[in-house]
Amino acid sequence: KLLTPNIFNGYGTTESFWNTFLRPFDLPDNAGSAGRSCTDDEVRIVKLREDGSHSEPDDMVPHDNVAEGEIIISSPAKSAFCYYNNPEMTEQKFYKGFLYTGDVGTWDENEFVTVRGRKDDMIVSAGENIYPPQIEAVLNDHPKVAESAVIGAPDKLRGEVVAAYVVPSDPSLTVEELKEYCTNSPMLSSYKWPRIYNIVDSLPHTATGKIMHRALRKQKLTQTAQKENGFVPFSFLHLQHVYSNPCSDSAAASASKMAISVFSTRRNRSLVTNRRQPVGFGSGGSISSGVGLWSSSPTPQSLHYEHSRRIPRRISGTKA
Repeated sequence: KLLTPNIFNGYGTTESFWNTFLRPFDLPDNAGSAGRSCTDDEVRIVKLREDGSHSEPDDMVPHDNVAEGEIIISSPAKSAFCYYNNPEMTEQKFYKGFLYTGDVGTWDENEFVTVRGRKDDMIVSAGENIYPPQIEAVLNDHPKVAESAVIGAPDKLRGEVVAAYVVPSDPSLTVEELKEYCTNSPMLSSYKWPRIYNIVDSLPHTATGKIMHRALRKQKLTQTAQKENGFVPFSFLHLQHVYSNPCSDSAAASASKMAISVFSTRRNRSLVTNRRQPVGFGSGGSISSGVGLWSSSPTPQSLHYEHSRRIPRRISGTKA
């Protein structure tokens, strides 16, 4: 039961408190936005610079609800414009009377602000700027998904590709279901479709419950470094990892001739094998441990790890 329609939405930061209001009479026309500046604040959206430096406060993006920029806030009544005993952070975040939030957004002709994501979480794929929250919102609407996180994974062709980490609410969830769901979503353009899916047990969170995208990026960079040194991790958090173009079991069978290193990560035990011998793939093939790496080859392959809690995991090959 709706207790009252007089609900205020808004946007703000720890440093500047509450800085925009979306008032009840702004709805439904402006649903989805964070509203306009509070009466004692000034909120602007300034252009993003490629080198990461601050744009001037007057260098604003157009009021077209399309051009994206960094949200900056001037709040003389609610902000000290500094961090106590931290001049380095003060210089990094405050500039000419404005707090540079690191949040990216758009605004319309009436200065209604829509928050798109974090500047440091932005994915640049083939020249397109992609913000994780939109993709995460789509994934989280899937009936078998408990929560998700999206980051950029290094890619030689596109610079970055979208990688999704998904915690299932139903253990029957598969990568194919997620791929089909995202591909058919009217909310996602094709360049925003995840190219890599990972089904995981959990995601890292801060003390306040926010997903730690930087921890996922650090994991991914570690995997990339391992790949450059001749080993390619195919699973994150011991579960499922797949690129977007699965191949047949016959390809999986040929992949079994590759050199495999299998790491068992059950609790505190670890077992490492680097023997150049086939490991079971495709129909009937299984291994009993958690995370796998495989050596580089003239025809790189990635692997599809089908997760099951009670039976041996089945592996089938996919081309990267």
